[in-house]
Amino acid sequence: MNDLTTINPGTSIRLPTDAIAAMQLARELSSARTLPQAFQKSPADVFMVMAICGRYGFDFLPTIWECSIIKNRLFFSGKMVAAMLNASGALAERLNYEYQGEGDDLEVIVTARLTGETTPRAVKVKLKSVRTENENWKRNPEQQIGYAAARIWGRRHTPEVLLGMMFEGEIIDITPDRVPDIRHTIVMPEPEPEQTAAREPIASPPTPKHVEPSRLAGPADGEWRPWATAFITAVRGSQTLDEVDAWVALNEDALIVMRENEPKMYRMLSNALEQQRDERKEAAGAESDDDAG
Repeated sequence: MNDLTTINPGTSIRLPTDAIAAMQLARELSSARTLPQAFQKSPADVFMVMAICGRYGFDFLPTIWECSIIKNRLFFSGKMVAAMLNASGALAERLNYEYQGEGDDLEVIVTARLTGETTPRAVKVKLKSVRTENENWKRNPEQQIGYAAARIWGRRHTPEVLLGMMFEGEIIDITPDRVPDIRHTIVMPEPEPEQTAAREPIASPPTPKHVEPSRLAGPADGEWRPWATAFITAVRGSQTLDEVDAWVALNEDALIVMRENEPKMYRMLSNALEQQRDERKEAAGAESDDDAG
């Protein structure tokens, strides 16, 4: 008899712990018309959701309705971030949300204490820094900013919990492949042999100016090099890690298109963004050491 794990005492689906039995169940479930369309007749994708349920102890049926497949990647709804963090065992207490301000000045502070620690860790996110054009942000901004802030909190303080999973409003890989010495310059791939025109690397100015995070218009002519230059130049002027993340969130639509059409250039840009994140983390750590001294 196969070992079974009950995800929830009230659920009618008990997920096998044996991989072969779990795949057989995934095949049967994928024939259900009541599953989201993206998972119908796709047992491998159903199996992936079952694996997530097993990892966090989630009920399969409500979980799969919080999942979608975008650009061949498994994405989770915004609310799944907090669910994963709260169920991970990494937190000594559940995420706490404190809202203040109204309209464009709305902001939320998300705090939680890690297991074994006595001091809560916090992340403050402003609405204007992460808001997108999605209608949900207009109808329920407090809920949406809460989702975004929980994701930022998790990426910063418990990356081992979220790892490579992707969530609504997120498109940049958190741990992209690195290239050496890319702190201030993105070196683009060499042109194909048949190309004769010289291609210059994307170089940021030596003294970037601070600009509030905003949405940059995508290239009308399909040429992504100038857009990437403008984007990383603006990001380099960010004063905090939250601002770097805000630039990414506000320009996610353009970055998705860039990833599909210019994958090599996108990888270089991802590396440069990761470098900017590291610089902000180092600066924040230095400030903490100064305050302690």
